[in-house]
Amino acid sequence: MLQVLVFVGAAIIILHGLVHLLGFVAYWPLAELAELPYKTTLLNGRFPIGASGMRVYSVVWLVTAVAFVMAAIGLLAKQSWWLPLLGTAVILSLIITALDWNQAWRGTIVSLLILVPLLLAVGLRVQPRPFPPYPEPTQTLTAVPLPSDLPAPVARYYKTSMGDGVPVVETAVISGRGQLRIKGVTFPARFRFTHIAGQ
Repeated sequence: MLQVLVFVGAAIIILHGLVHLLGFVAYWPLAELAELPYKTTLLNGRFPIGASGMRVYSVVWLVTAVAFVMAAIGLLAKQSWWLPLLGTAVILSLIITALDWNQAWRGTIVSLLILVPLLLAVGLRVQPRPFPPYPEPTQTLTAVPLPSDLPAPVARYYKTSMGDGVPVVETAVISGRGQLRIKGVTFPARFRFTHIAGQ
């Protein structure tokens, strides 16, 4: 199921990237597109940038398209660089579509929809902070004599590893960090096991 979602997500990312090629074609301009009429201003005519500025703007559309497609390829190939590349592509897409909101507002919505699982993927890579030190002071281990009725091999093991007494553990705390895998999804995790005698 997870692999199917990966393929579907990659397909959406590629299609969204290819749509950005229309911005390059329209604003270079290489062709006339009714959906993206050529102009030399942004922000609904409030920000004139001229023909040269529009060519720079169109190149950003092209770079964004390539970034989306490459990120999708990296996702399918299970490369670690797909995530930051997709994040860069989404940011560029939000900027260029916001500047041309009247014609490109649909692209902003799609980029925002891609941003949601992107943030989730980033969150799954962030390791949780370690637990603070255990507040209780370290206790001195006490020992009790070895029982006299232990089997000889067991008695030899205790004497070799611990001496003439067996330590009595009153409190034990084990803390750590790791990963938890549920249905193919890996979650960062932290744990703390505490044993206090009498509780």
